[in-house]
Amino acid sequence: MVILVDGHNLIPKLPSLSLNDPQDERKLIEILSEYARLSRHKVILFLDKRAIGQAFAKTVGTIKIFHADERTTADETIVHYLQKHSPKSQTMLVISSDHHVQIQAKSLGAKTQRSEEFAKTVVKLLQNPPSYKNNKAKPKMEEPLSAEEMSDWIDIFNSGPSEKYSKQ
Repeated sequence: MVILVDGHNLIPKLPSLSLNDPQDERKLIEILSEYARLSRHKVILFLDKRAIGQAFAKTVGTIKIFHADERTTADETIVHYLQKHSPKSQTMLVISSDHHVQIQAKSLGAKTQRSEEFAKTVVKLLQNPPSYKNNKAKPKMEEPLSAEEMSDWIDIFNSGPSEKYSKQ
């Protein structure tokens, strides 16, 4: 699932962040990067008002970030992104408490979740990360070869080419 996040809508909902903090975006990116790693979801963050000379889109770690320019908003950028990726929008979850964004996202086939609810999900996951120790997808370490198996392999490698492949 791809999660589209209205960044400035989520910041005040997370207990450790504030819109008054000049480092709020950097801290949000760190939190969402960890969330993406633990949840194994792709996260795309939308932010308002990019600084002069700042790129419209960039990737930080596993997070793709879109900055709206002075003529538009993150809300409009989210809706435009959904329109552009319309067939795939059914696999997207839009995080925003803005009713207009929710209505537009739903009309384009995306799922929505209020920022308050998503913040609870993020905090819960970060406080109780999953354990992957017993994950079946994790490869098992092979048992070391026995002395007899090792001897057999040494004999095979030291025996030279078989008659079938040797030049005569």
